[in-house]
Amino acid sequence: MRIRFVQPDGTEKCVNEDPGVSVMVAAIRHGVAGINGDCGGSMDCATCHVYLDEAQSKLVPPQPVTKSTCCRLSSPSEGRPAA
Repeated sequence: MRIRFVQPDGTEKCVNEDPGVSVMVAAIRHGVAGINGDCGGSMDCATCHVYLDEAQSKLVPPQPVTKSTCCRLSSPSEGRPAA
């Protein structure tokens, strides 16, 4: 799978990773700045943010309530830096 990481300053890094590998692990493997994995992928530190467009969001299974309270679906431009 191809993952695009966008930094707060708008710079991008695209990486290829195997299906089933978490986005956090992929970021660490590929040296993406700002992703330390302090929580080990449990979504407790809230340093990672994932934005999916509507079509992609339908491919992701619903998260348990305990995790979905930390996550939300946003429009493609919401919360992203201006290009």
